[in-house]
Amino acid sequence: MAPTPTTSETRGLLLAEASRLRREISDVLAEIAEGRFDLRDLLNRKGDAVLAQIYVVKVLENLREIGKVRAREGLDALNIEHRCRFGDLTPELSRVLLREFKK
Repeated sequence: MAPTPTTSETRGLLLAEASRLRREISDVLAEIAEGRFDLRDLLNRKGDAVLAQIYVVKVLENLREIGKVRAREGLDALNIEHRCRFGDLTPELSRVLLREFKK
């Protein structure tokens, strides 16, 4: 089945929506990096549509107490894909993450 052709107006709307989402994701990651949230707070906000779109590894890397190396090593140890989105975490994976990074 061929994709439906998009008009320049439709394409413009889609690009604007994608740009808005990228900006919101950037804002959320900046708030995390500033220390406004800890992992428990973020796991309790799983219903947040913007947060749900962000990769777990990016969320963990931006948490001050975790950082890039520890985030990646921890996810590898737990066999969690780096490309797993935050909204896709099951309650069990959330508990495991909290236990792993509470140290």
